[in-house]
Amino acid sequence: MRIVPVWIAALALIAPGCGAASGAKGRTTVVAAFYPLAYAAEQVGGAKVEVRNLTPPGAEPHDIELTPGDVGRLQQADVVLYLSHGFQPAVEQAVASARGKRVDVLAGLGLRRGVGDETGKSD
Repeated sequence: MRIVPVWIAALALIAPGCGAASGAKGRTTVVAAFYPLAYAAEQVGGAKVEVRNLTPPGAEPHDIELTPGDVGRLQQADVVLYLSHGFQPAVEQAVASARGKRVDVLAGLGLRRGVGDETGKSD
């Protein structure tokens, strides 16, 4: 997957510049919308970050509904990692109230034209 290097680059640029950490033991708190983003944050931040994944294991990321606790953690996080373009509508709505750095990992990537029609068949 080509987007993984973009996530890692985004995290590498964002996490160190978060200022004063507010998490446990002085770690930067990162809230990730779903597992791949949480995993990338853990790998990049290591022991310096406390990562919370909003999508429970086995849940469909597109369909999650956030609990009030999830929204509170998202609002208090130092960094919020998410995907836009309607991937997780509940998360996108809650991100608007986040106080920390909001990182839409799709920002600036633009859509690419594929070959063929929407079924994937070429002429």
